[in-house]
Amino acid sequence: MQFQLVEDGVRLRDSQREFVERRLLFALGRFADRIRQVVVRFSDLNGPRGGPGLQCLLSISVSGCRDLLVTSGGATVEGAASECFARGGRSLARRLMRRRAGRRDGNAAVATPRRH
Repeated sequence: MQFQLVEDGVRLRDSQREFVERRLLFALGRFADRIRQVVVRFSDLNGPRGGPGLQCLLSISVSGCRDLLVTSGGATVEGAASECFARGGRSLARRLMRRRAGRRDGNAAVATPRRH
């Protein structure tokens, strides 16, 4: 699993980078053998105006599936990352479960039985 961290208008401290890596491994580590690449991008939503407003974008490339994109906002790097990675882990688990159940793409609808 390749990992890339992008800082777009945000400067992360070393302790924040370490937190992001640990939290990402906690959320996605069990899928590491199926993940090709993970990109985490932090953006400042307020720009030069300042104030709280960070966005975390998580992009996960999985073999045999479309890329998974998850975003989350927050006032701190840790808060935005934690929520984004937790949502990404749950979404990836659902997608892989659907794929294992025989559907080609993780975005396929679930068939429901007809009632007569």
